[in-house]
Amino acid sequence: MNYKQKYLKYKNKYLNLKAGSDRAETKDFTIYTTGLADGYPGLADGYSGLADGYPGSESLASYWIKPDGIFDNILKLIPSNYRISIVHSDILHLRDEIELETELNGFFGLEDLKKDDRVISSTFTTAELNFEVISRQDIKSYIIIDIAHVFLYTSIQKQVIYQPYSGDQQTIMPLNVVYFGFPPYYISQILLHSTIFRISDEGYITTYIDRLIEIGYPFSVENPSNFITQFASRLREDLIKVTILGEMERRFGDYDGSDRWKEITNTIGHIIMSLLFTDGITPDVMYAIIYDEIQMIYL
Repeated sequence: MNYKQKYLKYKNKYLNLKAGSDRAETKDFTIYTTGLADGYPGLADGYSGLADGYPGSESLASYWIKPDGIFDNILKLIPSNYRISIVHSDILHLRDEIELETELNGFFGLEDLKKDDRVISSTFTTAELNFEVISRQDIKSYIIIDIAHVFLYTSIQKQVIYQPYSGDQQTIMPLNVVYFGFPPYYISQILLHSTIFRISDEGYITTYIDRLIEIGYPFSVENPSNFITQFASRLREDLIKVTILGEMERRFGDYDGSDRWKEITNTIGHIIMSLLFTDGITPDVMYAIIYDEIQMIYL
């Protein structure tokens, strides 16, 4: 056997092994969601889920499927070798539960499957998800996107407190859950356009909440996404100390709800989320980096 024949033999052997390896690496992954029917046309009494004072008037379903929406940004976080199934669940008082469940099944099924070739199924149910059963699944095989806010969070990674729609007793469960607040809000949009969870090469899932726990950064157990506004408020107070009040108000706005301060908080949030998954990061180091960055940009 000459050199060329040996080369072709081992090349083919390598390609066959690689092809087999690629097939073996294909993984099944499920996205569960809660609360996406909120605001969908046809809910009882014209309820829209977007009460007075809520920004925007789109249904949450539209926030899921629109370009650069929730689903598009979640897809970016899932490796290319994953086959994706989606189960949407929401418990609402509907005009005709069976009719609307069928309609939403068709809506999500059509829209989700159009998004990405990796999506192999998508269903909607008005039945409450059985989180006890889900908690017994492989912890690397799913993520729960909690939009209905049915979970509280603890100081232990992947230990969440389930609050059933029925009002039954709360239950602590080991689950992969991520919560980013109400989608129309600007803080939620910061999170949605960031790495809210990461899947390692080995398939382990780390949410931004897991990372906050890991580095010892305090957050609200009811609304972890508020850690960005809490961080920004602390930074604002420190910046006041080093600026003339009038100058600070001109640059930042005279209260936390100003558009100017929202712009700065948006910048802060994106920097935080870009640093959060950095190896060796600590709350103090993160604060020092962002303090310097905001001073350079805005002062």
